Amino acid sequence: MTQTKLAVMIDGGFLVKAGCATLNITVDDLHLNPLRISNWCNFSARRIGADFMRAYWYDGIHEPSNPEYETQLARVRGLRNQAGIQTRLGKLSKRPNPEWSEIRKALRQIGADPDEFKKYYPMSKYRYEQKGVDTLIVLDMVRLAQLNSYDTLLLLAGDTDLAEAVKTVQDYGKRVIIARPEKSGNASDLFDLADESVTLTADTLKHMLLKTPDFDEKIEEIRARKGTSMPLELSEGK
Repeated sequence: MTQTKLAVMIDGGFLVKAGCATLNITVDDLHLNPLRISNWCNFSARRIGADFMRAYWYDGIHEPSNPEYETQLARVRGLRNQAGIQTRLGKLSKRPNPEWSEIRKALRQIGADPDEFKKYYPMSKYRYEQKGVDTLIVLDMVRLAQLNSYDTLLLLAGDTDLAEAVKTVQDYGKRVIIARPEKSGNASDLFDLADESVTLTADTLKHMLLKTPDFDEKIEEIRARKGTSMPLELSEGK
């Protein structure tokens, strides 16, 4: 009997935002660990008795002139260098922050100084939104389904704009598993379509998004004994 194939597609912006909310951390606290992300993908494939084909990481990236560009690029390089993960990059578009606009309006109505307020409660006047990322995800979902590159898709995303693409690949006979962090908000139009849903617990997210010294020291010790810098396959939780 032919082994089924699993493809994994991860909306990096969604994972980071929802992961930070679940762990109660900021983006500055992040330490993406490509090896652990790859291990999670492999574990997910073994759980359903499938071969892990590949993971695709989708993200928006700043313009080179942005101060955050180099930090973000270093994260992307780490993902690209991990066996089994490919990256697809859109852009980050600067937009006015509607929350700040509403707060500023309310402060002025009560005679308070918005600039003084910001000294104690920092809030950006702008925010960055992904541009073109959903399009990249949709194209890969449908194209790879048409090519029969996967039998099951594990989609870690939360945008309702992906709902039609989910239905399309299901019509091609593909099974869709949708994963989300515990505190990811509600996107019922998308999650109601899932053939199976998976919740990423805080413990799983810590392994993927935070640096754990004991874990990293253990990896380096094993690599040193084996005399290799190649990624090692570790089961989830080890």
